[in-house]
Amino acid sequence: MISRRHFLSTVLPVVAAASCARSEPVSPDSGPEPGAGNGAVATSNTGPRLKLTAARLPGVLCMISWRVAAERGFFAAEGLDVEFFPQDFSNHQGHHLNSAWLNGPIGPVRNDLIVVEYPSLQDMASGQWDYYVVAGEHSGCRQVVCPVGSPIREVADLKGKRIGLRPNDDSLIWEDLIGPARAGTEPTRWIRAPFAGGDPRESEWVKTEFAAGRLDAYVSVDPVGEILKADGIVRLVASNTWTAPLNGWYCCMLAVRQELVDMHPDLPGRFTRAMRAAAARVEKNPAEEVAFLVEKGYFPPTTRQDLSARLIGEYVWATTGRIEQDLERYFRLLIEAGRIPATASPRELVQRVYRGA
Repeated sequence: MISRRHFLSTVLPVVAAASCARSEPVSPDSGPEPGAGNGAVATSNTGPRLKLTAARLPGVLCMISWRVAAERGFFAAEGLDVEFFPQDFSNHQGHHLNSAWLNGPIGPVRNDLIVVEYPSLQDMASGQWDYYVVAGEHSGCRQVVCPVGSPIREVADLKGKRIGLRPNDDSLIWEDLIGPARAGTEPTRWIRAPFAGGDPRESEWVKTEFAAGRLDAYVSVDPVGEILKADGIVRLVASNTWTAPLNGWYCCMLAVRQELVDMHPDLPGRFTRAMRAAAARVEKNPAEEVAFLVEKGYFPPTTRQDLSARLIGEYVWATTGRIEQDLERYFRLLIEAGRIPATASPRELVQRVYRGA
């Protein structure tokens, strides 16, 4: 088991942001945003307050730091007024976990702050996805599990097996981890589950497929795999929390709409500081923050709080200081897989999509 990296606070100068229709002055006596609750921090940012949008994703365990940043006042402390709306995937630019459009109070609105994973990078590099990566968020949140009685013992045993995963999940990092099939053997087969993340039927479907012998393993998003493990149904084969090299790479990365970064060069720093302050709180008090968000309604009352707290306590929330290197690794994988033409180097592609603080 690897040693966990600890949170390193980032102190960055706040540059005065260019004014625009999305900003307004911060009152010198501004406090935490409404509903911040106990432990909220006082507003200290003296630059223009920015009104921003983000997706409302209730119950997504690995996005706990977003709600902590909002409810505990860390966004407000950076002069960020973040409003959460449901996602609109019927509009254009729906991609992986987040959509570029949200359902606002009077119609579609753009999504300003999002989480991206490596599949989004190909569209960001091509200009089809108008966001910049500004920081890494964490490693950990997915695990490959198999039935407790399975002969599968290690990653290499997954070669040629039938592996299930969610409809919108990508298999490339797992394909790279498992490696090519041995000569004369069947290739690894990826089977899409009929239920997306958060659907309560997902766990039962996995149990049924395992019992019927139609699946050999399953790529689960937390906390589904951990719940199945706790119930004695499955055991761990690999994860991006513990299995090298994935445990050292950011799986979730923070991104901001390009237009906003261009208008407000200090926004990446402000957003990153708020998220890292929230992550530090989650890392220090995972059980307290899970209970707090159950109370706030972000997690349902049926949440397995002890299990969820243990999972997020194992994630590496801190900065590794390697976000650009991680992006290069992902671009290299995407080029080798033929998803991105080899007309630019991974380093050049990083320069297109990264605007860190």
